[in-house]
This record gives sequence, C-alpha cells and structure tokens, in this order.
Amino acid sequence: MEKIHKLSWKNKISIKQIRVILNYRFRMGRENLQSIINEMDRMKLIKFKSPGIVYITWKPK
Repeated sequence: MEKIHKLSWKNKISIKQIRVILNYRFRMGRENLQSIINEMDRMKLIKFKSPGIVYITWKPK
C-alpha cells in the first residue's frame, strides 16, 4: 500500500498499477482487486473512476 501512496502523489493512479502492486505484494486475484476498488469507492477515497484510471483523494505523507 505504501507503494500505491508513492505512485499516487498526483492523486492519480492507474488501476493496472494497483493490480500489479497488489498481485505482487499480496498475490490477489482480479476479483479481490475489484472488491478493494469498490470498497475504496464506498469509503469515498476515490473521486473519479474512468476506464483504467482511479483518482484517489488521499495525499501521501
């Protein structure tokens, strides 16, 4: 997750980048990734979703 924070310093990160990081770090499948993105959306962490891109509202330290 820390790497996702680092990559999203412009508050923009591609879903593909998240998928690569999560698959590498946690060995998660595509279904799990989609559920994480849906959960982030429910928690209002995502401002905007377009195909392949997620705009994230958090700012890394």
